[in-house]
Amino acid sequence: MDDGAEPIRAELVRAELVRDEQVAREISHPYQQAKALIAVARRAEAAAEPEQAERSIGAITHPQLRAGGFAALALTVAGNGDSARSKRLLGQAELAADSIANTPCREQAISEIARTCAQVGDLPRAEALARSITTEPLRATTLADVASVIAAAGAPDRAASIIHTIDQPRTRARALAETVRTCLDLGDQEQAEQLARLILEPRPQAEALAAVAHHLAKAGEPRRAEQLARSIADPSEQARALAAMAPDLPPADGRRVLAHALVIGHWQLCLPTLLRLEPGALAVLSEELLDTTDQADPA
Repeated sequence: MDDGAEPIRAELVRAELVRDEQVAREISHPYQQAKALIAVARRAEAAAEPEQAERSIGAITHPQLRAGGFAALALTVAGNGDSARSKRLLGQAELAADSIANTPCREQAISEIARTCAQVGDLPRAEALARSITTEPLRATTLADVASVIAAAGAPDRAASIIHTIDQPRTRARALAETVRTCLDLGDQEQAEQLARLILEPRPQAEALAAVAHHLAKAGEPRRAEQLARSIADPSEQARALAAMAPDLPPADGRRVLAHALVIGHWQLCLPTLLRLEPGALAVLSEELLDTTDQADPA
């Protein structure tokens, strides 16, 4: 009974998908049409009807939306373990993108495909597509996103080499900082420190070095952590880094480091840590502030 019912149910699902696709094709608004056809494709993919899923995406009339639809389907397919089909769908996405006459729209579609290639593990193709973008801000952000995925895949050196080709200083700094965090997540403190020192912008570099120092402090390397934090050039940023890592140092080292932070930076930067390590210090600071206020206002 069940054996005979299953083919009937499958045929009913196929008929419903075909009917829904036909209805979606009739929608005149490009975005609404794409939204409806992508919904049909998702249902078809979930129902193990891959041909119907691809046909529905291929029916999207707007080329940029069609490219995005194929890229989204490729990501779903890759998640299901079919890398060969995912790669073929990304090829379909590229064909749709290449048919876009407007350069900014075409390159936006290529950027999306490059990110998807990176997500599904086709890193060489992702990098090649990112480099093919001629609009500099978009090219920079796409390369940064691809580099981030490459770093997370365990190749921070390759990611760094890509980041160095980014011409936008802020985007390059952001990408390096993100790669530093990835290296720390992977437990590679040395690589993280090297990348942090390659950041040219003072504030992002200080924040990256502080993150590495804090990680070292938590990992039980107090001397190296302190040395790295003290290498931060800006006194306020150095004080912030020292204060943040102080609770993770041995008690004597923590108090000494915090004392140095108080000397070189504003006390407010150190207040949260100070209250954790020396709760009684709040009363002393309050008295000092009240005395200063009284002297400044004789009335």
